[in-house]
Amino acid sequence: YSSAASDVYKRQEYERYEIFEDYRRDIDDLYNELNDTVDDEERKNIEAELNELKKEMIEEMNKTRK
Repeated sequence: YSSAASDVYKRQEYERYEIFEDYRRDIDDLYNELNDTVDDEERKNIEAELNELKKEMIEEMNKTRK
């Protein structure tokens, strides 16, 4: 039993890792864009986009827990 439970956990953990990897480049790009931006309005827009993207990623990760 514990081996089967461990396998399920590892599979779920790996699924979350794959989801993170799918989003990672876009998140990194937005962080880089944010660091290069001096305009306050532009920063707010990038931060909002970044937050939405991270929220989407977390929601997708949460689906693996069910």
